[in-house]
Amino acid sequence: MEKRKVSISLTQANVFSVALLAGGFLVFSIPFLLLWPEWYRHVPIGTSTVKDLLLLMVIMAGGVVAHEGLHGLTWAFSTKEDSVTSASEFCGNTPHLIATILNR
Repeated sequence: MEKRKVSISLTQANVFSVALLAGGFLVFSIPFLLLWPEWYRHVPIGTSTVKDLLLLMVIMAGGVVAHEGLHGLTWAFSTKEDSVTSASEFCGNTPHLIATILNR
């Protein structure tokens, strides 16, 4: 069987991901709202502070860095340089950067 390189543009990937996100949102939110139409009565509105939101943003950013770091670690220890480069074309450059630094 002949191998062929298959790819999609960044725009196509983003459109697909937004459509997938919207579809998932509808699939899960419609049954939730039908089962619990008064869910908002149990949410303590106005209790979050700016400090809480900033802390959440810092935690989320740290999680993203840790997540991408795990990609970089696995690529650094389990792939060759040429496969790391081709994987970075697919997934972005952050794991490639981490893998390159670790392989020095």
